[in-house]
Amino acid sequence: MKRIISLALVTVLCLSFLCACGGDSIVGTWEAEEDGVTMSYTFEKGGKGSVSAEGISLDMEWSVSGDKLTIEFMGEKEEQPFKLDGDKLIVGEGDEQVTLTRK
Repeated sequence: MKRIISLALVTVLCLSFLCACGGDSIVGTWEAEEDGVTMSYTFEKGGKGSVSAEGISLDMEWSVSGDKLTIEFMGEKEEQPFKLDGDKLIVGEGDEQVTLTRK
């Protein structure tokens, strides 16, 4: 019984660590171009950051929970699925999918 409880606790700790690392792995600056406009997203440790395009920069807050990325700026909050593929951050799905490149 003790062995099962120990194994369960180790599993929970490992999963918690992996979820936390997912957020840290997107820390940095990412860019994407849409309709001739370059958008830049900067994710800082602690859940702060900024969104920039055409000389305009707005503060944002962000968080990661599992495979979901939540970004809040200008009073709007949006949660999207995301995945990392090397230096690519793919956010959204289907026609709404955006691929950002690490800078």
